[in-house]
Amino acid sequence: MSSTSLSTKSFVSLHEYQVFRGVNDDNQAEQYVTYLNAAIDYCEGYCNRSFSGSAVEEFSGWYYNNVNDIYHDTYQSVNFPFLSAPVLEYRDGSVWKADANAYSYDSTKGTVYYTNTMVFFEGTNNYRIRVNYGYTPTTAPTDLKAAQMMIARSFEMESLSGGVSVTTDAMGSKTYTSNGPSKFVTRILDRYKCH
Repeated sequence: MSSTSLSTKSFVSLHEYQVFRGVNDDNQAEQYVTYLNAAIDYCEGYCNRSFSGSAVEEFSGWYYNNVNDIYHDTYQSVNFPFLSAPVLEYRDGSVWKADANAYSYDSTKGTVYYTNTMVFFEGTNNYRIRVNYGYTPTTAPTDLKAAQMMIARSFEMESLSGGVSVTTDAMGSKTYTSNGPSKFVTRILDRYKCH
């Protein structure tokens, strides 16, 4: 069996990838694990986020935005879905204190919002949430799992072909490039991208 271990961040098991590939060859297991690990790293890099972990996010309250005529009563986390209730805190001088005001959250979207007339008061990094977040192999969206498998397969195919494609222009100059994931895959990843 493989001496390279599958990343705990992976949505896809070795067995799932082998089924996807239509193979049952344990002789290639170590290479498949390498491709799966590279694929999940690619997904996180492309999406500019980690898909699982713990985070402390500080953010600035702005109370009211008169340009958009809205009150700041909602915070959108870049780390979602929430695996547990986020802890909302505010800065009191140099000390962080739990916010006793009523707030709620949408664990799927990663949104924290006040449930009454409270707002996030103006300040610089004067609020924060502490949260455990992420997908597990059983909770990861099917399209995200499919993207990881397709990227792993793309890496596998590139490694078999030398990892490059070659184009020659009219002057005979050659350009070597990696194909990378298909547009279909990048459209999937765009759904999970943090800007």
